[in-house]
Amino acid sequence: MRQTDGVVILSGDRHEHATTVFPPNDKGGKAVIEFSTSPLNQFFEPFDRFHRQIEDTDVSVYSHPWGNSKFGKVSFDTSEPDQLKLEYDLIVDGEKVWNYLWEYSR
Repeated sequence: MRQTDGVVILSGDRHEHATTVFPPNDKGGKAVIEFSTSPLNQFFEPFDRFHRQIEDTDVSVYSHPWGNSKFGKVSFDTSEPDQLKLEYDLIVDGEKVWNYLWEYSR
């Protein structure tokens, strides 16, 4: 996966949103980004959780545990043949709370 250009992982978690970058693990490798968002129907949690990055093998870009309904809106721009642009909007309880632009050049 890290030997291929422009890998983006879209996944889900039962509790919160997290965006994570997995840096190249060798000189010729490529970074991989994961957007993990769920659910549309999260149950209420009466406590706060805070993500803490421990290792450099997965770099936390953003974490959002709050809210009861979450989803991500993803837009791809491939209009330039040597560049991929991905725009990610995090929607929580009907409001856009975070935006991220991931650009990859070949």
